[in-house]
Amino acid sequence: MYNQREIKILNLLLVNDYSGEELAQQLNTSRRTVIRDIASINTELAQENIGEITAFNGYHLKLLDSAALRQILDRSEDEKNQILLALCLTQTITQADLSAQLFLSKAAVQDYVEQLNIELHGVITIKSHVGAGLGISFTRLSAVDIVAALFLEYPRLQKMLPIELIQQEHIEQLGNSLLNPYAQWLTRMQWHNQLLACLVALPIDEASSQMQFPIPSLSGISKVQQQHLSLFLSHRMMQMQAVLSQKQSLLESFTRLSHQFQLSGVGLNTFEDIFSHIVREVAFPRPIAGLNQSEMYRLQAQNPIAFDLAHTFTEVLLDQFPECWWDDRYIGLYIVQAINQRAVQPVRVLLLAPRASLQKINQTILQQQLSNTQLVIANNIDEALTMMGNAAFDVTLANVRSGVLEQVESQFMLVFPGIITEADIKTIERLVDGHYYHDNLAAFLPPNHFVSLPLIKRFDVALKKGLDIFVERQLLTAEDEKAIIDREAAGNQLILNHVSLPHTTSTHFAEYGIFAIKLANEVTVADTTVQLLVVVLANTSQVERNTIFSYFYQTLRKQPLKSINAAHEYEDVLSLLGGHIDQ
Repeated sequence: MYNQREIKILNLLLVNDYSGEELAQQLNTSRRTVIRDIASINTELAQENIGEITAFNGYHLKLLDSAALRQILDRSEDEKNQILLALCLTQTITQADLSAQLFLSKAAVQDYVEQLNIELHGVITIKSHVGAGLGISFTRLSAVDIVAALFLEYPRLQKMLPIELIQQEHIEQLGNSLLNPYAQWLTRMQWHNQLLACLVALPIDEASSQMQFPIPSLSGISKVQQQHLSLFLSHRMMQMQAVLSQKQSLLESFTRLSHQFQLSGVGLNTFEDIFSHIVREVAFPRPIAGLNQSEMYRLQAQNPIAFDLAHTFTEVLLDQFPECWWDDRYIGLYIVQAINQRAVQPVRVLLLAPRASLQKINQTILQQQLSNTQLVIANNIDEALTMMGNAAFDVTLANVRSGVLEQVESQFMLVFPGIITEADIKTIERLVDGHYYHDNLAAFLPPNHFVSLPLIKRFDVALKKGLDIFVERQLLTAEDEKAIIDREAAGNQLILNHVSLPHTTSTHFAEYGIFAIKLANEVTVADTTVQLLVVVLANTSQVERNTIFSYFYQTLRKQPLKSINAAHEYEDVLSLLGGHIDQ
């Protein structure tokens, strides 16, 4: 018998390989617990001849019988959802009745209840009441919303309904005869599942609606069910109208936050997409809809500022509409999509080529060798400097002899004298991928951007102490320090393999300012232990590219925990992050 944490490990490894540290972070537990869970899983897998989890260069799930494993995972998901459904259909139910009804042990029922409380935190709470059994309360949404989402995602759960409650043909008849008051916001399937949920789930409070939605009398549907349906639809229409009436206010909030997070590029079109999503989630909330956890982990690590914006904007929504619910990760996906759409714009390359004889040759080579580039030619130095002053270029090249540029040579990323070589092409390619950070990390994180702190027990105290030192060194402004601390306090934490990356935007650095704070002991943040803080301040021009966070994600996930803890000096930390010091 697998517990819920073991089931989650199997689901994760079914999609991707993970290190022990990554699994611990995904499960919000310790690596020691992960090791014990893996051992327990392997015992079960071996007994059933399903496969094994190997531990060479990370954990890998090697399957002998994938169908058998899929059956186990589906059965576990069904059992958990059956418990949730049962609680939404009745006021209370005893653990003994649930155990008998689902053929589960009491320990298994309790395990599933704990998992549901975690997965639906902020939406529901399941508690055990003395003398009454298990009961469910709703912080947001209603039993109807939970049941409708369950039926949509797992149609087989409808077979659990007592046959006397409702007949499917009655739902079809009701769905076809009843005018859908918000048809543009949900599908026919969602509408029918919502109607079914209205008729079988715990009703909403009568006091929550001030009007009655007319329901026709139909065979197979009782007066009580008609009343429940009328109350729900009336209340849902009020919620929809409340959100729709606040569109302009929400646009203003989103615009203000977009500028605050230096993501002004995600403008009106992005908001329109997000607002449509917001309204759809009011019409038919989907708290049960599953996201690919491993893919979300990767996206959040690579796009932290986008998801920070989504989290903050969702807090505005939840505060303004306390009965509704939205998953900030979905809103984050819209913002990432908008950024990526901008990111697919061609890489802008400026080539200073004053010699006409070489200009066409090098232009042709660059266009053939570099994909997705927009090449702009400058015929002289003054023209090149003017272009750089008027527009942003990702790569700046100069095809001139040595000594020609003199004081302005630093404005160009690569200078080559003749026909561009294969080595030059590779250098240019490195400028727009992670090698750029490898070569320039020491410039973003010089030695005076590093500090080692003595024993400090709390993360927030350690962060403030380290930042205070950088402010005293006049390397960081008090304004930037406050922005970093405020964002961490708001829950915008990014942790990669036990390294905390506090981050914000700043106009005080040309590209990035990176600061490292090494702690003498482990501290806990977001239920994860860390001993190294890498503070990232990104200039507005770099925010929407997000490449430095992708670079850190790829670099840090490969590092064993012992290497991270052993990085005590500046050189150790720079090496850990993939940088190097020029000799």
